[in-house]
Amino acid sequence: MRTARGATVLLAFAAAVGLARGQGTLCLLPVGDSITQAATGKTTWRYPLWKRLVDHGVEALFAGSMVNHYGESPGTQEQQDPYRGRAFPPHHEGHAGWRTDEVLRKIDQWMETYACAPTCVLIHLGTIDMCQGDTAGSTIAELEELIGKLVGRFQTNVSNMTFLVAEPIPSCCSQVGFRLSPAIKSHYWSSDASGVKVETVDMVSGFDRNCFLYDGCHPNAAGDDFMAERWFGSVAQHCVEMVTSISTSATPPVAITCAASAASIHWSGGLAAVCFVAALNSITRANNA
Repeated sequence: MRTARGATVLLAFAAAVGLARGQGTLCLLPVGDSITQAATGKTTWRYPLWKRLVDHGVEALFAGSMVNHYGESPGTQEQQDPYRGRAFPPHHEGHAGWRTDEVLRKIDQWMETYACAPTCVLIHLGTIDMCQGDTAGSTIAELEELIGKLVGRFQTNVSNMTFLVAEPIPSCCSQVGFRLSPAIKSHYWSSDASGVKVETVDMVSGFDRNCFLYDGCHPNAAGDDFMAERWFGSVAQHCVEMVTSISTSATPPVAITCAASAASIHWSGGLAAVCFVAALNSITRANNA
């Protein structure tokens, strides 16, 4: 098992660029809690990730039983601005406040609703588990079982399936950063000789709680962009076969400086962003995602 360390991706691209591994269509399944779903009026990392895929000519479908933000009625389709003449695909499996075991109990039902068979599953789960007192070991065991259920349902439809398991962003409660993320990083994720691949995604190094969270728990726009960059590097490296050249290298350290109302973030050779934080000293610490 190779570990995806949030690659910096430099793409030389032509008009048609992306193919899903072995299929010709990239079907992404985002699985998580409110960090994946996002609140009404927020973007979530799914939107800037999708924009990066559009920018690089990658045709991607999204699967999931959900289309709404939390705070909206089920079935209400989240509204994001069109980009380059395309509408944002809203489907996801983000469930605000849900633990991994709760997602596990419902996934069989949800899978029957998917419009495409997932080729690349993006998992950011475990935050609620840790904040409610579960252990890292039990959470990882449930993640393994979740992966097994998805493989059992879709592997006959997809010749290659890739699972990108995030080391969750250090938010909501200290156990996430101190216990779960290191455990996910060091865990041996079994891969299947028949084409199933499991990789971890570093969402921890370079993530600044003061700059990237609007309430101590959920990412602001800059935090979403940070996560999207890490997801994009891993999707490009592990889920997409480029018809043009792709080079990846380990992500250099992220230089972040925080002031009272603003922070500048610089990735050498790539992303440059500015995140604005209204009042860093008055961030409320939320108890659940």
